[in-house]
Formats: sequence, C-alpha cells, structure tokens
Amino acid sequence: MGRPSKSRTIAITFSSLALCGALWMSPLQAADLSSRYQNAKAELDKGEFDLAIGQFRELQKDDATSPYAIQAQLEIAYAYYRMGDSEQVVATLKEFRQQHSDHPHIPYSHYLAGLSLYEDALRLIENSSTKEGRIRAKVSAQQALTYFSRLINDFPKSKYAADARVKTTQLLEKMVLAQMEQRAEPQAVTSNVVPVKGVAKDNEWLLQQRGDQFTLQLMSSPRKQEIHRVIAEHNLPEHSMIQHSKTAGGEAFHLLYGLYPNKSLAMEVGAGLPPAILATRPWVREISAVQTEIRQQRIELAKQQLSSKTAQPQAVTAETRPASRAQQSQPGNITSSLGGKTDASDWLMQQPAGNLAIQLTGMADPARVDRFFAEHPLGEELRHFKAQRHDQAWYSVIYGNYDNKQAALAALSELKQKTGINDAWLRSYRHIQDAIRNSRIQDN
Repeated sequence: MGRPSKSRTIAITFSSLALCGALWMSPLQAADLSSRYQNAKAELDKGEFDLAIGQFRELQKDDATSPYAIQAQLEIAYAYYRMGDSEQVVATLKEFRQQHSDHPHIPYSHYLAGLSLYEDALRLIENSSTKEGRIRAKVSAQQALTYFSRLINDFPKSKYAADARVKTTQLLEKMVLAQMEQRAEPQAVTSNVVPVKGVAKDNEWLLQQRGDQFTLQLMSSPRKQEIHRVIAEHNLPEHSMIQHSKTAGGEAFHLLYGLYPNKSLAMEVGAGLPPAILATRPWVREISAVQTEIRQQRIELAKQQLSSKTAQPQAVTAETRPASRAQQSQPGNITSSLGGKTDASDWLMQQPAGNLAIQLTGMADPARVDRFFAEHPLGEELRHFKAQRHDQAWYSVIYGNYDNKQAALAALSELKQKTGINDAWLRSYRHIQDAIRNSRIQDN
C-alpha cells in the first residue's frame, strides 16, 4: 500500500506555543536552529527522506533540549513512515515518549505508530500468500490496534482519535474477511504431486525437470547426513530431492520435497506436513530458480578452477591477492561471525551513505541467521550486521551495494525471483549506518 501523496496530511508543524520554548535562547542561536530545521523540513517535503533524517539528527546532536530538536524527533519518525519503515517509526516514537512523557504531541506519536503498522498490516493481508506472511500480518494488525486503542482511551478528544476509530473498524473487518477466506481454502491435496521415487534425487536430476514446476524447501544443513536423517525419520524418500550448493563460503545441502504444477498446490501440501517439519518453516521455490542457482554455481566453480590452473606457481598470500570490488576497503578487525559470514558493520560504515542495499530479512536469533545463509548461498554480496530492536540484539541481512536506485531496483526484482523473498526492500546505507551507530551506543 503506497504512502499518502499529500505528504503533510498527517505531519505536524511547530505551533506558536512550541516556539515559545525557544525564548531562553539567544536570538542568534534560535535563528540558526530555526534555519537548519526549515532546511531539513524542506528536504523532507521534497521526498529526500534520508537526507532529511541526517540533517534532523545533526540538529538533535547540537542541542537535544531545544524545541527544534524535539520536533526533529517527530519529523524523523514521519520520514521513516514515508519510507515505509514501520520498525523505525515505532522505535523512534517510543524513544520520544520515554524522553517527553508529558509532551502535547504524545497523541500524535500513538497515531503515527498505529498508522504505520496499520498500513503494513493491510499490505500483508492483501499480498501475503504464505503462512509466515499471514502471521506477520496478524502481528502488525494487533500492534496497530494496540496503539489506536491507547490513543482512543487515553486521548479521546484528540484530533486523531476519530480517524483511529475508523481505522480500527476497517482493520478488524479486514482481519475477519482474511480469516474467513483462509478457512474456505481447500485442504491439502497430494494426488497432483509428481512422484520422486526411491532415494532422494540430486542436482543432475533437478536440472532435467521442467522449470515451470514448484517445490517445497524443507530445511538446509552443511551436513548431508543431517538431511538423510530427516528423510528417514519422517519417511520422506518418495518425494525428496537434495540440492547441493558449493560456494567460496562453503557448502550446504537443501532438502526439497515434491514437484507441483502450481504454487498454490505446493502451499497446500506444505500446510499439511507433520508439525516437526512445519517447525522448520518450509517455503515454496520455483524449479527454474533452483536450476539457475545450480548452473550459476557451476560456472563460478569452473572459473575458479580455470583461474587456479592459469595462475603463477608462486604462493598467493592475503597481502598479494587482489580484493574484489565488494571487498575493497573492508577492514580486518571484524570478528563476529554468523552463517560463515563475518559481521560487516565496520565495512558498511565506510561505504557512501547515499548508496543502497537490499534488505532481505531481520531476526533476533543468531541460529536463524546461520540457517538463512545456508539456505541462500548468494555469495560475497550477502552480508549481515548487528542492530538493536526493542532493547535486544537484532541481526539484519542485506545484499549488494548500489550507487543508483535504478540498478538497485533491477537487482531487487531479480533477487525476489531467485529467492522467493517477496518482502525484500531497498534500504539506504545512511539508514543502515544509523542503525549500527545506535546499536553501538546501546552496547556501550
């Protein structure tokens, strides 16, 4: 769901009362802060959200107690709302309420947090076709209703309360309709599954199949024995396939289950799998994407073998080996490692703030990060960094480093088709760097 075209329809501006708080400043100081605030606000109104956020943050650093800095915090939350980043909206407004619990704009903070989550929930309800997507929609909806409820109950005369009541009703209706549609879906049908008889099939077998079919990826592991254990334990050999991935970062084995003529049938079959298998959170993959991944990895391995054959016989050390473009300027003091990948925070902090990355996922559990990297062997451009969310460690996984939006959007479209991660989104390096800085401040 898009953001409002009238950008200031829900934004707030300084009132004359708020400006009175600046009377204790010298005229020169007040004029400087006012000018900087207006410049940042102008960037926000033009849609230059990252630039505006940076300018508002600089204003906050110079005088955190001024009314301009307090207003800047609300403008930052609004900028994140326009960017579609409900996580940052909620975190920014939570910090605002903690620091200014009696501020007259507390009702607005509840409304904007609820509105951001409300739009997330509607988008997920309308577009999510996976069980995980439906769960996320429900969580966002419940959080939105919580913020609207606080606004309606604690500030019933607020100018935002009426719209909060309307959106509460709309969201509840959407949730009920979505639940009814889900119950009306047909039960799992397995008769249309193309049998994969005997022992689990391998890469060669997968390359011979029709690319317009779908399969379920049940799990991944760096150990093939673990895949065979799961197959035997759940009696899965008839429909099982094992995709073998081998990259410079290591190897992984992916357990695939069944071939299906369409995505809907694959989802229905997935919903009927045993609870122990559902706990691994299986997901649908297109066979053509699996085949593309196998072929690309073979090409990369062939290139590496050719390079090693034509290389000079002298030893190549870390000092003499040329860095790839993705590794240039990467510092050597990164120590944290997940999924065979080092935490890229230091390297990310050195990149141009105006560049863009593709945010693939985020999670609190390091073990899930390991699993994500095993399931998606995307090479050197796949990175993770540690941030903070709701006062706990949060690990974000990103891909790529693009210096223009057109290239980033093209890569995003290709990556969605390749991985099946349909809720991936573009994230600026400035935004990433802010998250890393905030995490480091909290860690210290």
